[in-house]
Amino acid sequence: MPKKDKKAQKKAERRERAKMREESGEDQLIDLGPESGQEEPVAEEPAKPKKSPKPAKVAEPEPNIWERFMEFLREVDIERKKVNWPSIDEAWRSTWVVVFTIVFLAAFMGVASWGFNAFTTRLFGLDNVSVTENVNVPGSSAGLIGGPGGDEEAGGGSPEGTPGGTEGE
Repeated sequence: MPKKDKKAQKKAERRERAKMREESGEDQLIDLGPESGQEEPVAEEPAKPKKSPKPAKVAEPEPNIWERFMEFLREVDIERKKVNWPSIDEAWRSTWVVVFTIVFLAAFMGVASWGFNAFTTRLFGLDNVSVTENVNVPGSSAGLIGGPGGDEEAGGGSPEGTPGGTEGE
């Protein structure tokens, strides 16, 4: 017989012996292997007591909104007591750090804005252009979009018989 068949046969025999032990209620034995030829008794686990069925839980009414709110306030007070509050000196130091940081960042942003503005005006040659000047837009007689004489939908229009003008005045 090949070795594989012998091993399979021994496993089958072990399974049969284990089934017989379970049926007869004998102590369980563990096979230490084919080399030792010994079996060692193992302590049997104590039987677990059967759990009695739990009674059905009675649904407790949900607390109303005021009870829940009061519970929330109690929990807030408990958490407030756990907070490690800073001393007056620590609070003032932190306040001054925040104030100086804000002033520094505001000054930095102002200088950066001024610098970028100066750079772009020199780069594009926009020294003489003002943002508030009226810009002539093609198709607009007043120079402002939507102003008098500009956009026809805005109530403007061109005078003297041109489309959108007022005839007969």
